[in-house]
Amino acid sequence: MKDRNRAIFRLTVLVAAALALVFLSCRPAWSPDGKRLLFHMSTGPEKVGVAIYERDTGTVRRLAGIPADQKVAALAWSADSRTALALATDDQKNVLHVIAITVDEDVGIAGQEGAQAAVRTFDVPVAGDRFLTFTIPPVVVGERLFLATGGITRLDLTSGEIATVAPPAGHLLAISRRGDGLCYLSLPEKNAQPDWEFGTLDPETLVRTPLVTAPKDCEWLPIPTPSFTPSLDRIVMPARRAAESEGKAQALLVIRNGEIETSLPLGADRLVGFNSVEWAQDGVTLLATVCRHDEEHGTWQFALLETTFSGSVARETEILTIPVGKDQDAPSFAFQMALSPDGEVAAFSTAMFDRVPPEQAGLYLVDLTDKARKVRRVPFPEK
Repeated sequence: MKDRNRAIFRLTVLVAAALALVFLSCRPAWSPDGKRLLFHMSTGPEKVGVAIYERDTGTVRRLAGIPADQKVAALAWSADSRTALALATDDQKNVLHVIAITVDEDVGIAGQEGAQAAVRTFDVPVAGDRFLTFTIPPVVVGERLFLATGGITRLDLTSGEIATVAPPAGHLLAISRRGDGLCYLSLPEKNAQPDWEFGTLDPETLVRTPLVTAPKDCEWLPIPTPSFTPSLDRIVMPARRAAESEGKAQALLVIRNGEIETSLPLGADRLVGFNSVEWAQDGVTLLATVCRHDEEHGTWQFALLETTFSGSVARETEILTIPVGKDQDAPSFAFQMALSPDGEVAAFSTAMFDRVPPEQAGLYLVDLTDKARKVRRVPFPEK
């Protein structure tokens, strides 16, 4: 428990204990065309596989092509929506395996009986702790995959060429998508003070251009990852009070023109989901995964929060209530949200929970076009 608690604290500044590796890397990944969704599925006690959801048909199937001896964490797609990308690890220290699996119909659908998936594997050296790479979702720009590795690592998915950039002294770098490009978030490694910086990252030169720096006497320390409005004029970042090591008081920071425009307090009873804050297509509404601990009943309650960035209008949609598991003292890391490119569906997976009854396990989809916010559970495919 001490290792786990220490990991949670360090993760607020992008450093975690190795025990948290798989537990913290569970955000589903929509293909850029919005037709498919990659998500983690439970395949047994403490075992996780990868599945694909077909949006047009509502069907799911297991993704073939991943070696049985490798643990898969972060997921992504190629820019053309034809290739699934899975970040995996095995017993090799300081090596990350990027597995590229073609799932387009004209080359055979991975997971179908008799189909042969086209698989390529890239071995990426990772200095230091591998888990950091799994914690921050990768970003694909064109034919290149970008990874947070303390600094930033770029992998060319065509040639296999690798380039890296070191972080500023005493800091660690996270990455996130910004429109068709990407951005970075620099956070203090030792968490001594809210000395953070946010800006754009040139995918060609890997040069950073600051957009926002921590205001003087800032009380908030951002938690990855930020999200932009479709027009790119506003940013939202989840954050916790820098003075509280346990991070219980959290908020959503809305930034415009390089300054914090507003902060929306979440209070001490609601934890915002890691990598789970997004803007709706209207550029006004924020969506975030939040969870509460019901100590009386020994459960975690998960909901989708929708709020205007001013905080004037808000609603919550209940998604799931589960028993507290042995490794779930930080459940907000384990139920991460992926918003479809058209902003119409929010997706979640229960794969990282150890005490989910079979009748509750699966992929959860929230229909944001339905006024009642219908929640649908899709069972995991057969193991």
